[in-house]
Amino acid sequence: MPNGVSCAYFAALNHENGLKHDNIFREGVAVAQTARTIDAITASQTVACSPLLNGVFNPIKPIFSKLAAISRKIIYPLFIMSTALTTLKSKDKVKTGISQSTGLICMSLMENLEVKGIKKLETIISKKVNLSNKYLRYGWYILKGLSFITASMTGYTLGNKAAGKTVDFVRNTIKKHKDKNNQPDKTEQLFSEMDDYINTTKS
Repeated sequence: MPNGVSCAYFAALNHENGLKHDNIFREGVAVAQTARTIDAITASQTVACSPLLNGVFNPIKPIFSKLAAISRKIIYPLFIMSTALTTLKSKDKVKTGISQSTGLICMSLMENLEVKGIKKLETIISKKVNLSNKYLRYGWYILKGLSFITASMTGYTLGNKAAGKTVDFVRNTIKKHKDKNNQPDKTEQLFSEMDDYINTTKS
């Protein structure tokens, strides 16, 4: 079951990034996350527990449940297409492609670890604290959302930065080696040929 807090945050974040970088696939992610947000609100007893909310959301619940089921299947493909588009627009396509792809992989890994970890933590806490209390339930729901946001963004940032620095390190090492021997290096030439091929394909 999606968490309304994290889904709403990522819907807003991807919409902002889509507008900022003119990336239609990020806008697609934003739409998918919006559908998941509404589905989370309508399905969660934690959120939709009042007669007012139930009266508002119950009529549209089946629609957004179906949309949310579809969005779960298309979010990661949309992220992949977004990464491909960002790479094509970048001047340094090799570094951008590697860093963005690694960030996406690390984001997914961290999200999966967070989900498993939070379930175990919830089991431990529920044995000592009565989470059926309305206010504790609200608080725990928000904390779970914030935990998922933190894990997701941490995974992406660390993966992206580490991959970017690795590419820079490899290039600098190659450059020093080439300068020292005053000979062209095949690995650096491969980087250059990859960029040239992508640019040729794009045009």
